[in-house]
Amino acid sequence: GGIIAFCKGISKEMAPYKININLVAPGIANTGFAKQAPPDLLPNAVKSIPLGRLTEPQDIANAVTFLASDAAADIVGQVLVVTGHVDP
Repeated sequence: GGIIAFCKGISKEMAPYKININLVAPGIANTGFAKQAPPDLLPNAVKSIPLGRLTEPQDIANAVTFLASDAAADIVGQVLVVTGHVDP
């Protein structure tokens, strides 16, 4: 979509300034918001996730921490999908 195209475009513009732009695309996260879903929605969603669980907020934080680290210095303009193997 549009945000991915924006990320890829702006990442090229910012690269000469040594600023890396990437996206994190989380899945359904185990948060208070998700717990407000209809009772049958989450169990059915979990069945479709190969890891068999919702994404935890810490999973998303770990992805962001990695992308902000020196270990990801050569990763630019990418989308890191954090969903337990379900495309967002």
